[in-house]
Amino acid sequence: MTSKIRVIKKGTGQALLVLHGWGMNQSVWSSVAASLEENFTVYWVDLAGHGMNRDIALVDIETSSALIAAEIPKQTLILAWSLGGLIAQQIASQFPEKVSRLCLVASSPCFVQKSDWLTAMPSSVLENFMENLCNDFSATLKQFLVLQFLGVRGVQLQLKQLQAELLANPPTEQALIDGLAILQSADFRYSNIHAEIPTHWILGKLDRLVPIALAPVLEQQENTSVTQIAKAGHAPFISHPKEFLKAVFEAFQK
Repeated sequence: MTSKIRVIKKGTGQALLVLHGWGMNQSVWSSVAASLEENFTVYWVDLAGHGMNRDIALVDIETSSALIAAEIPKQTLILAWSLGGLIAQQIASQFPEKVSRLCLVASSPCFVQKSDWLTAMPSSVLENFMENLCNDFSATLKQFLVLQFLGVRGVQLQLKQLQAELLANPPTEQALIDGLAILQSADFRYSNIHAEIPTHWILGKLDRLVPIALAPVLEQQENTSVTQIAKAGHAPFISHPKEFLKAVFEAFQK
């Protein structure tokens, strides 16, 4: 590893690393950023290939996680969304001393269906995104944003703002391809990290990417709790910020 990932640190209190999802950057957290900074010392990170770290290659989950882990202190709380949740689980697996608690939002131990794991999206969904990226980069990102809010009311303005911000500062195409590969391959179902590190999951009942049927499966795990937000989709911190923040603060105060 020859690149040092850039981090913005704001706020006071216990260290909190915040990770975004596929195709996004830290601006996606704007609706809850001030509240988080009032309660924690927040380490805002754009994943490699995204935002202010656009010039760093994402490569794979191990490399990306190591770059981020190098920039946080021991016993850091991690709040991570979607793809970021996989990165967070990898950090906890590679560098357990760095992680105090996990709060994983619209994420999963494994994003794609297996013969013994049906509470996930079909592999064909990610394969279609991969194919479409090569044909129309901008349209694929817009399609992904729309998918995150399907069935969720009152978010049209936020969706337009997200589309504008994303297209004004897009990730590299290679980072998107690498991110899809991580979503396709990462699998923490048989990891012991959740038994060792307290983990709270926040899921939207209307999520089209992470089925709410995952909730009872997660609740069976040791050291694990789940919040379900009834009318939220894949981005509950945007559509339901008050409910989301309540769940985050409760998760980190246990």
